[in-house]
Amino acid sequence: MCQFLEASIERRPDAYLSELANDLRDVCGLETTESTVWRALQQAGEPCTANRSFGSSDG
Repeated sequence: MCQFLEASIERRPDAYLSELANDLRDVCGLETTESTVWRALQQAGEPCTANRSFGSSDG
């Protein structure tokens, strides 16, 4: 999961947590929450910026 997230962030550094969770579901078939994505990114040492916040990218 971490390698996929790291690659996703390289492609889209401004992705929201919800978008990353959706990517995991759509590409990997892995249902996960934004909180789980956040923790995985922290454990991988990825910086979590204000842009990568909880919530929808619609607003």
